[in-house]
Amino acid sequence: MNDDASATPIAETELPPTAPSVPVAETQAPPPPSASPYRAVPEVVAPEALAPAPFAAPRRYSLPGACVFVFGVLLWAFLIMGELTTSYAPGRHGMLVGEALAVVFVMATSAAAWRAALLRSLEASPASSPIAMQARGALLAVVPFVLWLFVVFCATALGKSVSKNMDGPITLLLLITSVASALGGRRMAGLRGPASSTRQRVITRLLWVGGGLLTFVACIEVLAS
Repeated sequence: MNDDASATPIAETELPPTAPSVPVAETQAPPPPSASPYRAVPEVVAPEALAPAPFAAPRRYSLPGACVFVFGVLLWAFLIMGELTTSYAPGRHGMLVGEALAVVFVMATSAAAWRAALLRSLEASPASSPIAMQARGALLAVVPFVLWLFVVFCATALGKSVSKNMDGPITLLLLITSVASALGGRRMAGLRGPASSTRQRVITRLLWVGGGLLTFVACIEVLAS
């Protein structure tokens, strides 16, 4: 038997075509985890952004707030000096403060408050002309003065209408009103802000300490009388 004739021819099997190779997109490897994943990367801030602003951001009620601020300072200075000029010094040799010094103190304090309020008002909304600036300055002087006259008139009328002496409670009430008006108007006008120099910070702290001491002494005199 012939092996070649009896051998069954082996059919050549065709292999299925292979799918075309798709190029794999190159992906960027993720950055290695930080040693401290809970720490945020600090952002680079320009030096100009770190500089403190001379005043707070302009507010909507800057002009009415400035009027209230000047009124509060004027009323506070009037009450403090009025109490100190009518109180005897230790030993009863004279008053704590003379009338001339009291008048100078009231005028100087009110003028300083008026100037600061006017500058802040002009910074928040600049005047269109010099006449408008003068009119705004006059408004910041007249409105607080009229408010001061009204409050003093009402306090005087109230003191005379009652039978017993109410000077002490009325003075304390007016003192609280003046401090609240000065602080509230200062906030409304945006007068709060960090000082731009060490000298200004020292002067500001001395003014706060001096004002607090004068208020404390006036309250003690009111309670003692």
